[in-house]
Amino acid sequence: MQVKLKKWGDSLAFILPKDILKSLNVDENSTLELSIHDGKLIAEPTNKLKLEDLVSQINNSNIHAEI
Repeated sequence: MQVKLKKWGDSLAFILPKDILKSLNVDENSTLELSIHDGKLIAEPTNKLKLEDLVSQINNSNIHAEI
């Protein structure tokens, strides 16, 4: 897939297609970590869910009984 760079202020920008956003599970409020590896631009979501974050949200009102 190719995208075209466009001027945005003093920088250049490109639009991420909807199917790419969906496959990364990101939306307009997401943050991406950009890096370059072997001459390639890598964009990784920084809002990935971590187990510790999910476990910390467990409380008496949302915990399920053991089966």
